[in-house]
Amino acid sequence: MRRLLAIAVLAGCGSTPATAPAPEPAQIALAAPAGGSDDVIVASVNGRPVWASCVGAQAQAKAGESEAQRKDLALHECIDFELLAQAAEARGLARDPEVASAHRTELVSRLIARDFEAVYQTPADFHGVFDPQIAQNAPRQHEPEFRASAYVRVMIPDHPSAAVDAEAHALAAQIAAAVADQTGLFGANLFEIAQAVAKGSKLPLVHADVPFNAIDRLQHEYGTALFAIPAIGRSAGPVRTTMPAHPDQGGWDVLVWTDVVPAAELTHDQLVAAMFPDLLRSFFARWVDQIVRALGVHVERDLAQLEEGA
Repeated sequence: MRRLLAIAVLAGCGSTPATAPAPEPAQIALAAPAGGSDDVIVASVNGRPVWASCVGAQAQAKAGESEAQRKDLALHECIDFELLAQAAEARGLARDPEVASAHRTELVSRLIARDFEAVYQTPADFHGVFDPQIAQNAPRQHEPEFRASAYVRVMIPDHPSAAVDAEAHALAAQIAAAVADQTGLFGANLFEIAQAVAKGSKLPLVHADVPFNAIDRLQHEYGTALFAIPAIGRSAGPVRTTMPAHPDQGGWDVLVWTDVVPAAELTHDQLVAAMFPDLLRSFFARWVDQIVRALGVHVERDLAQLEEGA
């Protein structure tokens, strides 16, 4: 997260419009700092210190050698690193904008690691800040079963005559009979069989895939039939469906169950754990605002310049 957040904070920062004079890049301090108050200098390069902490860190990264050999090799590496740092500085790289940008990025990354990631690691670290959001999501602890399906519909007009309705019902019953004993059906299989059965009929057929829905989100007749099917790939019907918002789109349906998201019961702790990544991301902006207020920082935005520069 630290790397992603640092990139988000710094992406595009430091660029200068071609029409504005570029500011003089800041000089990055390349002298190695002490690793702590008890750190000691074990060598120097042109008066700059090489610290024992550097040697210790390098020595720990090595294996398969005696302690004395590891320390000696580590000392040489730390001295070489200081030599290269001074060579880079002599060539003006300490004022390179990319070096300055990388330095700023690392500063932000360190701040996020120390004051955000190390502090906010578990839901308990927020001390109830997100309790209202968690309470609002309490229904997610009891997720019903969701089923996906497909149907073939023998279309009939609004307020059909008894004869037309009976004809459509009979055709749907023939389609239902043709697939009743089949298993492993998909929507495409159902439609192909329905077309073969309905060949020569003047009644229009439509077919569609229906995404995952709980039973109470479906039309009553359709949902009742779908959730009564005993296994995925089996069928049900004929079912008379009506579309209150589109009365000319009703008919007799044959449907197939194509997929499922099982019902799920989550404990409160499981719900909080599932929500935690999103809660953590949302809290980051609040954390930055707290820093701004604590420092008394005044931020000005020139939207006109932003539009022009973009």
